[in-house]
Amino acid sequence: MRDNRIDILKCIAIVAVIAIHCSAPVFNLGDQVSAATWTTANVINAFSRFAVPLFVMASGAVILGRPETDVLEFYASRCKRLIPALVFWTFVYICFVALTSKGFWAVGPLRWLAGAALAGEVYVHLWYIPMFIWLMLFSPYLNMTIVGKKPERKDILILVILFVVLFSFKLISEILLYGFEKEFVWFQEFAYFIPYYILGYYLKIWFRLPRRKMYIPLAAFVACGCMITVLNYSLWKYTGVLMDYVAGSNSGIIVFVMTIALFMAAMSREQTNTGKITKILSDTSFGIYLIHPMLLIGGSSLLEPFIGNGLIYMVVNVFGTLLVSTALVFVMRKNQWLVKVL
Repeated sequence: MRDNRIDILKCIAIVAVIAIHCSAPVFNLGDQVSAATWTTANVINAFSRFAVPLFVMASGAVILGRPETDVLEFYASRCKRLIPALVFWTFVYICFVALTSKGFWAVGPLRWLAGAALAGEVYVHLWYIPMFIWLMLFSPYLNMTIVGKKPERKDILILVILFVVLFSFKLISEILLYGFEKEFVWFQEFAYFIPYYILGYYLKIWFRLPRRKMYIPLAAFVACGCMITVLNYSLWKYTGVLMDYVAGSNSGIIVFVMTIALFMAAMSREQTNTGKITKILSDTSFGIYLIHPMLLIGGSSLLEPFIGNGLIYMVVNVFGTLLVSTALVFVMRKNQWLVKVL
């Protein structure tokens, strides 16, 4: 039976992703908006930082623990899903940036593309796919440990090749950093998501709190959100650092505890059948993730006159973007070709 708890978590995660991308531009305005508007953006952003880690935990809960398949067969099945999406949406967002950003032409297309290659993304959210590809490359070996299968000689050879590539990238990274003052670190991101990925599986099968103790993970979640909110404010006011991804880093302890707490609370619920709306939103969440920034920009432009009322501006923008993105992806998935990249 399909686990509705995982579907619910994916729905929560995609709303949180959109909330981060909606609140971050307002957060970055600092004193240019009212204190009430900035505080609203800070709170919404802080309480949404679990978004991507929660997606990874949901993936671990679904992918890990299955009867072991051949490593190359696993890679082939994942490539069918991830590589077309990476190529297609990279092209789409290159075109989007070329049409909407003066910086693309001011810097020069080739130089801009070189910078995007070093950053591992052509748009702010596309770092997720390369990170997840790296995670999938190591997933079969994590699964072997979980199911207790001894790797074959071919599996060891593939693992050695992966490490050779990884350490070669690290060498290139050091040369670029110290020789040319260029950062090349995106290939390392996946390592911080391995704990989320593994715990998604183990917490799903092993963890369940009694209903009377559900307040414990929920209280931890709220406490973490409050901590990020206060730290964001303190960093800005006392050090001048206006960054939502310092205290709210995906690789930081606060987001780690926050995400685990939310996942634990969800896994303590009774498993029931997935509702139709939940199923649609869960099934389209990857496509929504990929397409929503373009729609969010349009929504932000339309709602700009209301930015003085931060709560209305952000709530309408988030759920308006979610609704339009869901409808658009749902229709696009009817096409036999577009469904391969959504």
